[in-house]
Amino acid sequence: MNIFNLSAARAAPNSPLHDEARDWLVLLTSGRATVADAKALRQWCAQSPEHARAFEQAKVLWQQLAPAAEQFSRPRHFGRRAFLGGAIAASAAVLMVRVTVPGGFAGLTADYRTEVGEQRRVELGDGVRLELNTQTRISRREGGIE
Repeated sequence: MNIFNLSAARAAPNSPLHDEARDWLVLLTSGRATVADAKALRQWCAQSPEHARAFEQAKVLWQQLAPAAEQFSRPRHFGRRAFLGGAIAASAAVLMVRVTVPGGFAGLTADYRTEVGEQRRVELGDGVRLELNTQTRISRREGGIE
């Protein structure tokens, strides 16, 4: 396919005429087209040079999109190595969170936390005051502290 056709396909106008041309193309490639449909398309294209040009542009666009459509329609299969690699990576990530984050996954969502060597005072209201020592994780919940 040459550059001219490629740019013509990319610049396919949005007009009722071009919409009709694309509709014809969809019908013809659907597997439901009849001989009468083919005759009607020939008559439609013969109405004017613009009709014929619109159908040609639709065909060029369709031909350029076919490889991409085929690529997406193929089922994806991951091999055993890819599956095992993904499983090992996920396991390593879980282990890293458990080892490096105090409280594990629950520690990631804590409302109050302190890091290594950090101390912090938290006023919760109603006279409740917390003093958090190093590497502390506390989550607040309805009705109290967890």
